[in-house]
Amino acid sequence: MVVATVELPAVMALGALAITPDGAFLYGDDINAHNVLVVDTSTNSLSDTIPVTSSPEYLTITPDGTLVYQTHVCSGPPCNVVTVIDTSTHSVITEVDLVAQGLGLGVAATPDSAFVYALQNGDNKAVVIDTKANIIVGDVPLPGPRTGAAPFSIAIAPF
Repeated sequence: MVVATVELPAVMALGALAITPDGAFLYGDDINAHNVLVVDTSTNSLSDTIPVTSSPEYLTITPDGTLVYQTHVCSGPPCNVVTVIDTSTHSVITEVDLVAQGLGLGVAATPDSAFVYALQNGDNKAVVIDTKANIIVGDVPLPGPRTGAAPFSIAIAPF
C-alpha cells in the first residue's frame, strides 16, 4: 500500500537511498545533477539539496545518525573521494581522498559508527575510514578470483 509520494526534480536520476535511524530524513543520490537530495519524512517533501563534486551513486548513514558517507560513480578526479555530510546541517563537511586507492563504490558503516568501509573498483578491497578523523586507516583485501575485480555492494552485520 502506497501511503505517500514525494515530488522530486524532473531532471534527476535517482541512485541509492538511505534513511536516518530515527526515520526523520531520507537521503537519495541525484546522479545526473550531482546532488544528494534530503526528504523530510514527516512532510514527505524535498527539504534540501546538497551539491557534491560529481555523480553520487552509493551512500550510507552511520547508525548514530550523524553522518552520511557517499561515493561517486565516474572515473578520475573528483570521483575518487568519499563525501561526508553532516545530517544536522545537511552540508558537506569534508571529502576523504581515495585517489591513491581507486574509485569508491559500495559503502557501509559499522554498527558502532566508528568506521566506514568503502569498496574499491578494480582493487578488490575495502578501504577503512575512521569516522572521527575522516581519514583512511587501513584496507581489507576481499576474497575473489582475480586482481581487478570490482565489488559493488557491501553490508556489515550488527555485532
